[in-house]
Amino acid sequence: MRLSTIRYIVCIAETGSFTQASARLFVSQPALSQSIQRFEQEIGMALFVREKGRLRLTEAGRIVVEEGRKMLDIERHAYSRLNTLKNAKPTFIRIGSASTYQRFFLTETLMHLQSLHPDIHIRIQEGFSHHLNQMVADGELEFALVFEPFRPQLKAVPIIREEVLLAVPPDSPLRERLPSEPEKGSEFPLADLSLCRDEPFILYPDDRRIQQILLAETARAGFSPQGVITGYSTETANAMAFQGVGLAFVPAVTRVMCPPALRPAYYRIRSGGYYRVLALVSRGDDELRDIGDSLIELLKKSVLPQEGLEPIAYE
Repeated sequence: MRLSTIRYIVCIAETGSFTQASARLFVSQPALSQSIQRFEQEIGMALFVREKGRLRLTEAGRIVVEEGRKMLDIERHAYSRLNTLKNAKPTFIRIGSASTYQRFFLTETLMHLQSLHPDIHIRIQEGFSHHLNQMVADGELEFALVFEPFRPQLKAVPIIREEVLLAVPPDSPLRERLPSEPEKGSEFPLADLSLCRDEPFILYPDDRRIQQILLAETARAGFSPQGVITGYSTETANAMAFQGVGLAFVPAVTRVMCPPALRPAYYRIRSGGYYRVLALVSRGDDELRDIGDSLIELLKKSVLPQEGLEPIAYE
């Protein structure tokens, strides 16, 4: 049973004539007749009979036409979808993230996202939360991984809770005054920040959220930090702390990505840990919902529970 033969049979039934069907199909009438005869021989039943000079479908013919139309509809639908795919222009998806979180979350995640949505082209924008939040709000990005606070007009789906830690040089005399036993439920000891008032700190620009945390927590401990250097990258601050330049506030992901042999000593800055929430923000556009849902699911799967990083269930 060939679709071409089914197409012939349906057309003959619709026109009521081999001659008219031949003209509509651009097939010679002998070739059309031979194709119908072969099919009738194959099924062992006639499809058409002539009565009083008119062509009429037999019961077998009616079944073939009824089912054949369904088959031809499926064929048309399949070709329509294939043509749409062939002619579709790639959808550009712009995703923002700080460089550290690009390496930690996005490398494998985006590879899987591309396989799930092969018609998209992904562009990565590097930046920090306060800038990326605004870029999503302004329509310059479709998605971004950012820390709270989130813009109220944006849809924010929490991905992880991340602890902010105090990084102390391994050979710093301060360590003799800080506890060595981890706080209950953690692998990190709890630092008394008031003991750090005379220690040099590695600072960040004022527009960095982690700098705001540093200033708020040291003020809470009763002092203003003495800055010896101002950087922008938490990975650089972490490395400087290891080299003995000063103390630094760093996120848990920076510790996870640092080789154990190059890690400074880490302490909690609050009892029970100081946590912040990383979320995927978007404008919630309906046309990007499938891509957004895939991205969220992949991000959730990429985060394994480890010290200082806690995946948040997606509701």
